[in-house]
Amino acid sequence: MATGLAKRLEDRADARNYQFDEDDASYHFHEFDGQICKIDAVCTVDAVSMTNKMHPAPGGFRSKSQVVDGQYGVAQLGYPIELDDFGPVVHSVSRDGLTVRNSTVEGHLLHPGYVERTVFARDGYMYIRTRGEGVGAIGSINNLLSKPMWNGLVNCRVRYRVNLG
Repeated sequence: MATGLAKRLEDRADARNYQFDEDDASYHFHEFDGQICKIDAVCTVDAVSMTNKMHPAPGGFRSKSQVVDGQYGVAQLGYPIELDDFGPVVHSVSRDGLTVRNSTVEGHLLHPGYVERTVFARDGYMYIRTRGEGVGAIGSINNLLSKPMWNGLVNCRVRYRVNLG
């Protein structure tokens, strides 16, 4: 059994190489864009991508540091109760820093699966595209709640942090 860095690399490789069976009863997929802010001196690609790395998954809203490639985290709604913990994820950050991928690891309610969040500009606004897929046990609930959670709860926090400057 791998430990430390070897385990993180193994988890990341497993998540990247996993092929999801769309016929699986628990298969879930979502993709949507969330508008963050109008591009100006404060709302820039760098500011939004930095903040996306500070809040790559639900929970951790008090974070003041950016995740790094291979770092573990816990996906949760952010309430001080254990019922909102979805479980562990490993973060992958693209070379350009615009995409953060949260891959579930053993013990996560939606494992195996991932959510990928990519920062981009369109028509004078900054957006984050959220794309997720998996075959975890609560896929139907995930399909129902993913957009309000990511475009609501998480993007609200990203908007707040970007506007702090």
